Amino acid sequence: MDIAAMKELMLGGRYTPDQIREAMMNHSPNQIFGGADYFAYIQKLADQELVRENEKLSRYVVIPRTEMREDFEAEYQYQRRKMEGRIRLPYNITMDTKIVKALLNDGVESRNLSPMLSRYKPQNWDQDHPNTPYGSYVVQKAEKEEREKRAAQEQSIVRQRTTNKTE
Repeated sequence: MDIAAMKELMLGGRYTPDQIREAMMNHSPNQIFGGADYFAYIQKLADQELVRENEKLSRYVVIPRTEMREDFEAEYQYQRRKMEGRIRLPYNITMDTKIVKALLNDGVESRNLSPMLSRYKPQNWDQDHPNTPYGSYVVQKAEKEEREKRAAQEQSIVRQRTTNKTE
């Protein structure tokens, strides 16, 4: 439980490590941990869990269902719920980008995705990015990542042959 609390406090970004340490030491029933630095122990475990979850997110593959091609918003909601259930991180733009890339690859037009994504934007998006529509930003990010991926793949396909003449 302390590990989950530590992870949430670290991800929230509202508290300094010293504030988190003080809260853990004053309110955790497990604060006495055999003479060891309990806070450092919990922080290490929380950091490890965050790394594992971020690795899981980086490897996560979104596979759209074929029967949902017409109702892309229902498919988006389904994929989002599925991802939230499997990745123990707060839902974020990286997750949205993965879903959008899969929907774009499945034939959904980007002009249809932007307004839909704007309905599901993070709470503080308008405060943090007042001049940038969330839906357009996510679609552009997904398209850019896809272009970069294709360019890298095409670059790795090109091979050069060098020959040396021997006498």
